[in-house]
Amino acid sequence: MRMVRAAFFFALAISLPAISAPAQNMPESASAVPITGKAVPGFEEFERAVVKVIQDDHIPGAAIAFVKDGRLVYARGFGWANEEAKQPIQPTSVFRLASISKSFTGIGILKLIQEKKLCMEQKVFARPNSPSPSTDSGSCSQPILHLNPIKCSGCQLDQRIYDITVQDLMQMSGGWIDKQQAVDVDACGVMTHGSGDWSSPERAQKALHMRSVPTRAQVIQFGISHRLNFTPGACYSYSNFNFNILGQVIQQVTGTPYAKWMEQNVLHPMGATSAHVLLYDKLLPNEVNYYRVLPDGQNRSCCLDMLRPQIGPAGGWTASIIDLAHVQASLRNGIPQPNPLEPPTMTLMVSRPANPKFAGKFAYWTDGWDTVWCPPESGGPNGCTMQNASWEKGGDFTIGTITTYSSHSNGVGYVLLFNSHTATNMPDINRKIIGPMVRTRTDWPTWDLFKDYP
Repeated sequence: MRMVRAAFFFALAISLPAISAPAQNMPESASAVPITGKAVPGFEEFERAVVKVIQDDHIPGAAIAFVKDGRLVYARGFGWANEEAKQPIQPTSVFRLASISKSFTGIGILKLIQEKKLCMEQKVFARPNSPSPSTDSGSCSQPILHLNPIKCSGCQLDQRIYDITVQDLMQMSGGWIDKQQAVDVDACGVMTHGSGDWSSPERAQKALHMRSVPTRAQVIQFGISHRLNFTPGACYSYSNFNFNILGQVIQQVTGTPYAKWMEQNVLHPMGATSAHVLLYDKLLPNEVNYYRVLPDGQNRSCCLDMLRPQIGPAGGWTASIIDLAHVQASLRNGIPQPNPLEPPTMTLMVSRPANPKFAGKFAYWTDGWDTVWCPPESGGPNGCTMQNASWEKGGDFTIGTITTYSSHSNGVGYVLLFNSHTATNMPDINRKIIGPMVRTRTDWPTWDLFKDYP
């Protein structure tokens, strides 16, 4: 899963004329691209542009939502959830989110820190033969996971794993580089070769000659049995393995399976009630089909085996645009559902990371977000306050899906989900259409469509 970075963060004043009520559904596009959800007066030009990109880029479908000041003001589906059956994408259609999942896991970790069940500076891995961690210790001095490295071909224990902290994992500084080719870790001033993604269950299963698919804990044990690529905390390098481990941390600290705890204590209370970890090789109810767009312009069904549920914390969640709009509205405004994170925790979420790469920077990767952006005059601890911060997260599976959602300091947020992945669909709609509209639009509706999606 690669990061999908939004190319714009901004600050502008918005004036809002009143619009009394949502319009009825727009008729199906004459160009054979169905559009579902309530039509919004004044968005016709935007929708024509979206439909044109869908046609020109042969995109099966997309779903788009906008939030303003905690209100859902726009939520529509474009194109097909199932081309063969001619089932259109709905605003409630469920998509695989890929790395957006990391932002969910980050919120869960921050909630446990807020409840004093976990600490940022807490060591993650207990040394062999140390007392087993308790699920309710609340002690920052006690390591969390009692997962011993294992013996395998090519394994080499690296004692530095016992220095890895929760903060290192949250800030992509655990010590791993996923890329197989040489990577310039500029903060360390060295050239090093990545080890590949240790989150892969298939990789562990093959190396360990296992007949059954390994659990997440076994995958982690396999990964930590190899040398790190850099000293924990010294560098930044995007690696799924960091957040796969954080999911296991949540499970250990809460004494509840990761996905169940996240649903019951984080996502569903925020209003993301159809957020679930994906099912391997089958679709969830109301989930879209996924497609590979080929050079001949034809779309081919694909990709149900994109990822296994074991890596849910890093890339295995599914949700709709309504769910993600709820998450953004809750975090930014505390409505219509309360924010699970209190103001000091939100400040922690947007604070500049500790690792040297981002020293003095006002745009950085942290706590599950691809980019947190703060203008230089933001102030606050570590150069940022929640009120002045913008944040975004994206994800993709290279084929099958590409996604992004974003919340800005002016109160505008958006969600964009695709059921295909091409070189053009995200930039053509996100940067060329959504970006300019959000930067310049002054007539955001005043209604709230959240009440239409209980």
